[in-house]
Amino acid sequence: MKKILYLTFVAFSFITACNTSEPKKESVETYKNSYLWGTVLQLNAKSDLKPYLDKGWSTPEATHIWSNGNNSIIRMHITPPKSERLELICNIAPFLFPSKGLTQQKVGISINGNPVGDFIIKTPMKLVVPFSKSLIANSNQIILDFSLPNATVGQDIGVAGEGRMLGLAFSSIAIKEL
Repeated sequence: MKKILYLTFVAFSFITACNTSEPKKESVETYKNSYLWGTVLQLNAKSDLKPYLDKGWSTPEATHIWSNGNNSIIRMHITPPKSERLELICNIAPFLFPSKGLTQQKVGISINGNPVGDFIIKTPMKLVVPFSKSLIANSNQIILDFSLPNATVGQDIGVAGEGRMLGLAFSSIAIKEL
């Protein structure tokens, strides 16, 4: 019984010593994946993408990075935006193989778990997705989730040596305050 009381006292003393009278303020600058509103992130081999890429990405190439799988996620730590309206801007190109019937890619986009749109991509394009500040309220990060149900393994449709499950090639991404 003495050991339990002693350990409880030591644990309580440690927790009390670690807590200060003022709560610690978390600063976005303390993260490697900090994002400043309006910054265009170039998604290619010349950029340091590692802090932002969560899952579902291929190795960055000279001008872009491919999604790899049916789900790709980007995480960015943020400061609260001043504007109530924001927009996600993605420069993307679909993986297509028309002679094998792959003429489009579907993408569903969620922000912090909230769906913001489903899109059909048939050509390279700038995809602009408006969203409300309320989707990221009470959070110090943005989680961009790209659901790609048509992502296809290249080898399965005749692209020799292509074992990745490709959906979209991303060349840049930005989030702007409106």
